[in-house]
Amino acid sequence: MKQLACVALVLVACTSQAPLTPTPAAEAPAAGRALDLAAVVAASDQASKPVEAHRQLARLAGQWSIVSAGIDEQGRTGLDVFEGTAELGMILGGRYLLWRETQQLPGGPRESVGFVAYDKIAREWQWSMATDLSTGIGVARGEGSLEGGVRFVMELVDAQSGAVLRSRSRLVVLSENEMLLERLGAAADGTERTMRRVLYRRIVK
Repeated sequence: MKQLACVALVLVACTSQAPLTPTPAAEAPAAGRALDLAAVVAASDQASKPVEAHRQLARLAGQWSIVSAGIDEQGRTGLDVFEGTAELGMILGGRYLLWRETQQLPGGPRESVGFVAYDKIAREWQWSMATDLSTGIGVARGEGSLEGGVRFVMELVDAQSGAVLRSRSRLVVLSENEMLLERLGAAADGTERTMRRVLYRRIVK
């Protein structure tokens, strides 16, 4: 108990020795701070200006119908077919494509929302997506072109085992009115195969 009392006294003594009025720090002129901030904002705006990849991405804006079909090991399609709709639009000065989608899955419609972007500094495509069937946001990174196909790779945590898995997909713009999203996986012999094709057709009004 005496030791505790001594410790308490030392703390009180140290506290009482601290200056009651802290010395004010020197302040930069308000006008100088505003000028620096304006320069930073202007530089960031210029550095993030959309490039050709963003203009290609903007061509996907609009409403789309969806037909999603599974593919078996023999390459036969038409398995577990689902339909839906998607609405895509550019936001934030043409820097990002907002992607909202609804698919008619067993048990009722399911929604997802995300963003597709091209990071011109990292020189890569990025796709984030959240759904009402998950509690996390998936982030995929990809390389390629929209016409030739952008190959995305995303790491995710398996809900059953907790293991980190890698999900692969490929997005290809077939024409002004059609695009294809392929979900890729491993075949029995270890080679890569297409497990699901999601065809998007533009809704022309």
